[in-house]
Formats: sequence, C-alpha cells, structure tokens
Amino acid sequence: AGLLSSALNALMRNVTLELHPFVVLFWRYLFGTLALLPLLLNTGMGILRVHNPGSHLARSLVHTGGLALWFFALPLIPIAETTALGFTTPLFITLGAIFVLHEQVGLRRIVAVVIGFVGMLIILRPGLTEISQGSILMLLSAPLFAASNLLAKLVARDDSITAIVTWQSVLITIFCV
Repeated sequence: AGLLSSALNALMRNVTLELHPFVVLFWRYLFGTLALLPLLLNTGMGILRVHNPGSHLARSLVHTGGLALWFFALPLIPIAETTALGFTTPLFITLGAIFVLHEQVGLRRIVAVVIGFVGMLIILRPGLTEISQGSILMLLSAPLFAASNLLAKLVARDDSITAIVTWQSVLITIFCV
C-alpha cells in the first residue's frame, strides 16, 4: 500500500504541475464513475438507494476538500514528505474513533498515535526551519481524509459499499465541475 501510495503521489505530482488540481480531480473521478457503470448496469440502479443522502453529500464534500488540499500540496513539497504526511491520516482516524465514535482504544494504539505525531513533527520541523505552505496543505488534508473515513464507517452501517463508492465518485465529479 505504501508503494502504491508513493507511486500515486508521483504520478499526481507530475499531472498537477501542468494542470489545475480541480481539473485533475474532475477527470480522476469522472473516469472512476465510468469504471463503475458496468457494475451498476449488471446489478441495477436500485443498489444506489441510500438511507441518508445528506451523509453521503457531507462525506463527499469533506473528501473533496481533502483531495483539493492534497492536490494543491503535491507540486509544492517533495514526494517523500507528501507520502510521510499522508500517513498521518490513520492517526487522525484513531482520534476520531475515540472522540467521535466513542470506540475503546488500547494503550498500544494510543502510544502508536503519540509516536506517530512525534514523527510527524520531526518531518515538519527537523530543525528550526519554517514549515512550508505545501506541508501545511498536506497536513490539513489528513484530518479531512480521516473525517471522510469515519463518515464512511457511519454510512456503511446502512448502505452498500457499491452505493457509498458510487455516490462519492459521482458527487466529487460534480463538485469539481
């Protein structure tokens, strides 16, 4: 997963150097939506019914914000830093699971989160240098992706994964027009 994430960052970085991030987002999610069409045609459009459309709308808005920040950050910082800061998302997911979903988390996971945040601080400020704009944008994207993941967990209680993925893809495409 780490290798694929790094490869995606490298590819997207090259594209965002030439195209506006919202153009890249639009095409990425449009093709994702088109890739889902055979599945939808095979299973029927009824699979897209959801219990709470507002939750899917909110999740897609949050995810779009995270993606926009990420895509704006990509051309501004080295890929290694992008990838490392992107790995802070699970730390924010854990915090959200504790404080929003009220899940029980063991001591080992709490220690891992603390160590992860210390590592993030080392990446951001290994000395007395100023934190770059790209690093700030990347770091702001992580809690938004975490929120999107937590919202996905909530909507998955009532809706199919196909509906969740399809609605996210369609809505992000629309938001980026």
